[in-house]
Formats: sequence, C-alpha cells, structure tokens
Amino acid sequence: MICIQISMLGRAQDPFADSLRKIIRSTEIDSSRAIATMKLSAHYFKMQNNDSAIVLGHKSLNLARQKKLIDIEIRSLVNLATIYFQTKPDTALALAKLGMKAAVKSNSKSGELQVLGLLPIIYISKKMDSALIYANRGVLLARELKLPDKETWFLSLIAQINFFVGNYPKSIESNLTINRLGKTLKRPDISVQGLIWIGNLYRTMGDPHQALRYHFMTKEIQEKLDDKENLLYTLNNIAYEYATLHHFDSTRFYLKKTDSLAYSLSMEELPGGILNDRGDIYVSMGNDEQAMVNYRKSIPMIMRDGDTYNLCIATLGLAKLFYRTGAKDSCLYYIQQTLDVARQNGYLLWEQKASTILVDFYKSTGNIDSALYYSQNATIIKDSIFNLQKLTEFQNISFSEQIREQEVKQEQEKMRSRLSVFILCGCLALFLIVVLFLWRNIVQKQKAKIKIENAYGELKATQSQLIQSEKMASLGELTAGIAHEIQNPLNFVNNFSEVSTELLDEMREELATGNMQQANEIADDVKQNLQKILYHGKQADGIVKGMLQHSRSSNAKKEPTDINKLADEYLRLAFHGLRAKDKDFNATMKTDYDESIGNINIIPQDIGRVLLNLFTNAFYAVSEKKKQQAEGYEPTITLSSKKLNGKVEISVADNGNGIPQKILDKIFQPFFTTKPTGQGTGLGLSLAYDIITAHGGELKVETKEGEGAEFVIQLPVV
Repeated sequence: MICIQISMLGRAQDPFADSLRKIIRSTEIDSSRAIATMKLSAHYFKMQNNDSAIVLGHKSLNLARQKKLIDIEIRSLVNLATIYFQTKPDTALALAKLGMKAAVKSNSKSGELQVLGLLPIIYISKKMDSALIYANRGVLLARELKLPDKETWFLSLIAQINFFVGNYPKSIESNLTINRLGKTLKRPDISVQGLIWIGNLYRTMGDPHQALRYHFMTKEIQEKLDDKENLLYTLNNIAYEYATLHHFDSTRFYLKKTDSLAYSLSMEELPGGILNDRGDIYVSMGNDEQAMVNYRKSIPMIMRDGDTYNLCIATLGLAKLFYRTGAKDSCLYYIQQTLDVARQNGYLLWEQKASTILVDFYKSTGNIDSALYYSQNATIIKDSIFNLQKLTEFQNISFSEQIREQEVKQEQEKMRSRLSVFILCGCLALFLIVVLFLWRNIVQKQKAKIKIENAYGELKATQSQLIQSEKMASLGELTAGIAHEIQNPLNFVNNFSEVSTELLDEMREELATGNMQQANEIADDVKQNLQKILYHGKQADGIVKGMLQHSRSSNAKKEPTDINKLADEYLRLAFHGLRAKDKDFNATMKTDYDESIGNINIIPQDIGRVLLNLFTNAFYAVSEKKKQQAEGYEPTITLSSKKLNGKVEISVADNGNGIPQKILDKIFQPFFTTKPTGQGTGLGLSLAYDIITAHGGELKVETKEGEGAEFVIQLPVV
C-alpha cells in the first residue's frame, strides 16, 4: 500500500530521495523506515511539493505511533506543523500542541525543545503573550541542556517579539544577555547577534550616536568572522545613521562600501530591507526621486519573503512622499496598507507612525472626525511604547550595562595586579637565591660583588613596580568607592520624582474641579522639581564619568601612530560632539601639519583622550566668547604640528577668553575647573597631564587673558 502511494507522488530525480525510498519499501516497521519517511517528507517540502510532503508526513507519524517511537513521533508532528504553517496555521498549531503533549508525557526534553522551536513562531501572528511564554520556556530548556546556540535563538526571538510590540527595554535586555553569553563562551558569532539588534534599538529610540557605536562594534566582529552577507547590512546601517546626523560625506562613503561588497557577493539586487534604508537615506538627503525608486523596488522582494515589518517601512515611506507631492489618493492607499499590515502583525510603532500621517492627511481634507480619531490612536500608542517609565527603564538598563562593563574591566585589572604580585614575589625569591649563591662563592669575590649589586638594583626596580601596581589597584578601588557618592544626587532625583507624582495627582484633582489657578501653580512647582531632577542627574553623571575615567589604568602598549591623522580625527570628533549639543554653533578650524613627522610610538587611545579634552575645552572657550560677543567675532581653533630637536610638538590654540593668570598654576590639579557648577568635573586636564608625563613628554600652556590660550604637547620621537 505504501509503495503504491509513493509511486503516485512522483519521483524526485536525485540519489538522496531514491535511497530513502529503498528504506521505506522495506516490509519491517522499524525506526529506520519511519525516519526515512519523515526525511523524504521534509525533502518534498523543500522541493515545494507540499501535497507529497503532507502524505509522507502522516505516514511517518503513523509508523512512529505503531512502533511507539516517541522521538520520531514528535519530530513528525513538528515536521507536519511546519508544512501546514503557511496555509493552515490553526492545523499547524494543533499539531504542534500534540507534539508538546507527547514530549511532556514522555519527559523528552529534546523533543520539547523541538516543538518550542515552532510554537512561538506560530503564536507571533496570533497571540504575542503566548509566543513570549513559549520562547522563555525554550531559553530555560536550552540552558538546562547546555545548548548555547538554541538559547541564543530563543533569546533573539524574545528580543524581536518585544521589539515588534514596542517593549524596547525588554528587547535590549535580551540582546545584552546574548552579547554576554557570547563573551562568556568566547563565541563572537553569538555576541554579534545581540550587538546587531542593540544598534537597531538605539536607532528606534532616536539615538544615532549610540547606534553607530554598536554598529561599528558589529562591523569589527563580522570582518573578523568574514561574515560578508551580514556585514552588508551593517555597512548600510552605518550609512543610515550618518544620514540621520546629516553627515552626508560619511553616508556616501559607506553607501559605496555597501555597493562594493554587494558586487563582490555577485548580488544582482540589494535586499528589500537595505533598499528601504536607502529610501530613508535619500529622503534625508533631499533626493525624493531616488527615494521613490528604492521604496518601489523593495516591495516585490519584501512581499516575496513575507517580511511584513519591512513592508510597513516601504509603504509608509511611499505614503510620505506622495503626501508631499499632493498625490492624496496614492498617499491614502499606501498609508492604509501600512496601517492594515501593522495592526495584523501587532507592529505598534508603525501603526503609530501611520496614524500620525493620517492626522495631517485628514486635516488637509477637512475630515476633522477622522483626524481626531487617528490623533487619539497615535497618542495612545506613543504613550504605551515611549512612556516615561519605559524610557527610564531603557536608560537604566543601558547605564547598568555600562557600569557592568566598567566593573568587569576593573576586576580584570585587579586580577592582573594579583598576578603581577605573584610573579614579582617569585622574582624576589629567585633574586634571593642568586644573592645567597653569590655570597657562598666568596672565592670569586669581585665577580660575585658585581653580580650582587646588579641583582640588588633589579630587585629595587621590581619592588618599585610592585608598589606602583598596588597604588594603581588602590586607586581603582578608591574610584569605585567614590562612585557611590552619586547616591546623594540620586536621592534628590528620587525624592523630587515622588513629589512631582503627588503634585500631578493634585493638579488632576484641581483640573477636575475647574480650579485653573491652583492647577497652574502646581504645574509651576512640577516644572521646578523637574529642573532640580535634571540638575542633580547631570551632577551624578559628571561624578560617575569623571571618577571612572580617573580610576582607569591603561594596559595598552605603544605602537607606531600617525600623530597628524590622530589629531585630525579627534579635532573633527570634538567639533561634531559640540555641534550635536548646539546646532547653531560653528567655528573655523585651521590646521598646519608637519608631514615629515611620520609615525611615532605612543598609546593612541591615551593620546587621543588628551587631544579630545584639549579640543573640547577650546571649542567650549570660543563658544562661550561667541555668546558674549555675538557680532564681529569669529570662533577659531588652530591645530599645528612640527618636529623640533628630536621631539614632536602639537599645538592647540583658540581665540577664546584665555585663562586668568591667577589660576594658571591650578589648571592641572585634579577637580579644579573654571566651568560653572554642574558643567565640569576638573579631571580632564589632570588626566591629560598624567598621560603626557607617562609618555615622557610635557604639557605646557600659554595664554593671554581676553585673547585666547595655547596648549602645547611635546612628545619624544622614539
């Protein structure tokens, strides 16, 4: 009977299918026959012959049940559920539940894990809560069975579900867990999966700077893994973030890199998701025509792949373009398509964005009722995914991760210090043995004396290194302890937050009774509390950043570095950093580099910190002077380098207000700052001075009050 039905299915012309048929035709009902039937079913499914796959799937299920082969029965149920999923999701769900019931009844954890690999996928379009429950169960089971790749898969699924429904704190939490898991297992291929989504989350939260930071971390790992296909998306993401920041030169640079990589991969067309990003990029660059072309090209690819999330991005992009050009029918068509897909799949972010555009659309057509409806809908969704509690939770998770990374680094430094102590103690014991040996060989007194003196000198140097290592370890512990001093401003933040909550409740009551005067007074009190929260929050931030920097000890090695290139990079970094805070600020940057310098041996990270601090101070000085002299004053920063008498000299000059002579001797002291309270910690120049001194160089300052200041770094050429 089985042989007749198989012949009716048609033959797959390949040796793999033929070998499976030979096993299936055997008369004995055993596990080999059941497995072969199940594999052939999966083979037909891959060949898109679903009818044949379903028939064979049921045959493998019956064979497994006849012989009571529980594991094969579970695998057959999962196989059938997978086949039915696209056309009959309810049938797929029923089969998956049967598989789960069989796995639990037989206490087959591996079987349960197989079913859990499908159940959350089925539930995503039906009930997100159930999808999360099964995915979380999958994480626990994968950990129990010590299957990190499975654990990563389930964590990624949880992160994506939370991302789609707008629960960004939970999403970043799962991705951070993936990153930590990869680091623990020393599996960069796992770590990078978390980093990719963390970058996308910061993009969604409107923080392109943090998004870029994680995109570059992702890029570095993907290049080491030679993962060119995923690197293509990362390069495109970097171009996207630069476009958001209006750094269009960098945008074009990374677009070209993306195209070059796609060409090397022999891609005829870019993927739909990348085309969508291209559309957004061209919108930012003011090229609506190219944006339209990319959105239109992406839609067929996206629909072919069933990528409903990117379909929302493409249709929303087209709707915006048509709205700007006045093509209202086309705009309404695409915005309605976005809204329908978003609601069907639970994509709250895109439903909110679509509703926001519909508000403007219906206002322009005079349909006030519809505009009001979509305005309320957009507000409700925005409050649900971007409310203060979720934003605070997201920021807390991000901040806690940064603190955790700092603590890990400090712990590593302590371990290195302890190891150094053991090594030095061993060296000390060795030197003592040498001294005793030389003492006993009195016959060779003169030679022994020289050796003992040399050994003693080396011992003194070793002891000095030991003392310095202990000092650095103590300094790290001190810094970590001082970080707890932020508890005081944080207490203020908590207290004012609680008071503000109570005031808002009172204001709501006053508004309900119509007492507008009292409500306005309460609103003023709430505003004052928020200003105090902001003040104390910045104070805590300054303390933490400053103290952690001051306690950090570098273990980097010197390496040949192009000092001109390094200085130029940090000059632009400082300028764009200030521009990000103050869009109206601008300054003239003059550079004069001595190209004969070449490479010098330095620790580039440390010297970069020094240069960044000097540039930041210079831009701050000219910015403050610009505020005082709005007319006729042109802020100017001058950077120059030259090689002189075996030294490299780097000069950073500004035409700001200069430094008063009475405080000139104090500027390199820790915690001394000329900035207003809350804007500076006084640690920047102190750290810079220590770094330059450690390099065997000098940091000098020349200033004239009211005309500007010039900081000069002198480094030895070695």
